[in-house]
Amino acid sequence: MNILQKLFPRRRSLDPATFTNHLAEAIRQAHPGAKIDVHTAKEAAGCHIHITFTDDTELTPSVINLWQVYQQQPAALNEIISQYVAGINETARMISGDDIPQAAQILPVIKNHSWLQESLAALGDDNRAAERHYNIPLVGDLALTFVVDNEHNMRFLTTDDSAALGLDDLRVLTQQAEENLAAYIDEHGYTSYTSQDGLLHRFVVDGVYDASLIFFLDPLLEQLPIRNAAVAVAARDALFICDADDPAALARLRAETDAVQDSPYTISTQLYRWQDGRLTPYPAP
Repeated sequence: MNILQKLFPRRRSLDPATFTNHLAEAIRQAHPGAKIDVHTAKEAAGCHIHITFTDDTELTPSVINLWQVYQQQPAALNEIISQYVAGINETARMISGDDIPQAAQILPVIKNHSWLQESLAALGDDNRAAERHYNIPLVGDLALTFVVDNEHNMRFLTTDDSAALGLDDLRVLTQQAEENLAAYIDEHGYTSYTSQDGLLHRFVVDGVYDASLIFFLDPLLEQLPIRNAAVAVAARDALFICDADDPAALARLRAETDAVQDSPYTISTQLYRWQDGRLTPYPAP
C-alpha cells in the first residue's frame, strides 16, 4: 500500500439497502413533489423504488441494474447516481412535454463500451432501455454515445430525440455532434500540457469532453514533435499522447494510464496507435 492509499483509504462500498436509499434521496431532491416509495433488502434484487409524479404518472426504476454498474466502479457513485437521475428527469420531461432538445446541444462523448451498455440498461425498467440510446463501437473497448448538454444538466441522447430533430441518420447525427464539439472547444478553448521530462502530452478542454478530442487528433498532433503517436483514452479527463517510437515514453504512457484507473471517470486501459487518421489497438507488450 503506497502512502496515498494510507492517507486516503478507499471508502467501503455501500450495501444494497444503503445504495437504494442514497438513490431514492437523490430522486427525491430532483423531484420534491413526487411520492417516492422505497423497499430495501439485503440483496439488490429485493430493492425497489417506485415513483409517483405529481400528475400521477408512475415509474419503477431498475435498482439492480444500477447496483451492478456501481459494483464495477464504486468510486463513481456520484456520477452514476447523477446520470441515472438525469435519465429519470428525461422521463419526467417527456411526460410533461417539456423535453425538446436542440440540435446544437448534442455533443459526442467517449465511453467504455461495456460500462456504457450496463449504464444505459440501468436507465429504464425494461429490457429496451439500452436500445433507445446510442452505444456505437469505435475501436477496441471504446464506444461513442451522444449527450444533450443544456449547460444546466446533461443526459444521454435518445433515438426519439434524434428522430424528432431529423437526425436519425447516424452519419448526419455524428457530423452535427462533431460540429457542436468544435464550436464548444472554440468557445471554451483547450490547453496542452507536457510532462517535465517531455515524454507525455495531454490535451484538456474542461475535464468533461477531454476524451472527445480524439475526433480532432490530426490537428492536435500537428502541434507535437511526434511522427508516430501512441494514444490512451484513459478517462474522460485524461487523454494522453506519446511518441510510440520512444520506449521510455511508451512505458510512461502505460504507467500513467494505469494510475488513473481508480478515477470515477475511467474509460480504458487499452493503448492505441494513431495511423492514417484512425485509431488502432496498440500491440500488447
